[in-house]
Amino acid sequence: GLVSRPASHAGSWYDDRESVLRSQLEDLLTNTGQTTCNPNLKAIICPHAGYRFCGPTAAYGYHQIDPNRTNRIFVIGPSHHVYTERMNITGANILETPLGNLVVDTEARQNLIASGLFDVMNSSVDSEEHSLEMQFPFIAHMMREKPSCTVIPIMSGKLNSQTVSQYAEVLLPYFLDPENLFMISSDFCHWGQRFRYTPYDESKGSIDRYINWLDHEAIKLIESLDHRGFAKYIKETKNTICGQDPIKVLLELIQLSEKSYHSRCLHYSQSSAAKNMQGSSVSYASLAVEEVH
Repeated sequence: GLVSRPASHAGSWYDDRESVLRSQLEDLLTNTGQTTCNPNLKAIICPHAGYRFCGPTAAYGYHQIDPNRTNRIFVIGPSHHVYTERMNITGANILETPLGNLVVDTEARQNLIASGLFDVMNSSVDSEEHSLEMQFPFIAHMMREKPSCTVIPIMSGKLNSQTVSQYAEVLLPYFLDPENLFMISSDFCHWGQRFRYTPYDESKGSIDRYINWLDHEAIKLIESLDHRGFAKYIKETKNTICGQDPIKVLLELIQLSEKSYHSRCLHYSQSSAAKNMQGSSVSYASLAVEEVH
């Protein structure tokens, strides 16, 4: 089955012309001011909006990747269009991008499906889902010298504490493999009436500053690798972090792994500054998780 997943958001969410897109990504990476990658990188949390909104923040996460040490990338993002309580893996063997194709690791897919916990994604759901696709051009660009690198795109439905643990256990052997990188695709707070989420505490200043505070409460819990604290935070604040379940799985993997990790936020931004109740914004954060030797 040479089924390939089309770059369905090219030409709308990002440029579909190879040379234009490549130079845009180059500029975004250069503008981070970072010059070296991170040889101990284990995971990154990256946003998935149109690049003109989240590109500057996403680039901080991508800059961390060391292509020489990365042979397989697990991309785990939330479902935006269908309700499921399971994780779904792409059925495609090839992922098309304007910067060249990515290859899916079909063996790892078979092994995960054999666990009984994963479904194969319906192809129309697959091509509609942007949380995974928005990572592919960046991956293709970062891994351009390493065509042997494979990708495993996984769309996560709504998980509970029990299923979070089950998925983490099945993914653990892959997480422990030093050649594997985990990429968690998530935006942070979606604030505004169109998102049905408008909490506000005047003591934090303007609305955008309140959102900044609210997101950084979550970021601090991820930085301290506090899987229970993060779950409790989500329950209490209901913060609209769309990749909350993939983030929970990542924190659970770290918990199970018995290795030492360090997590830090690299960059944070908002799509716009909400100043009144008619305003709206989406927040973006890039975080890196590295193994501490």
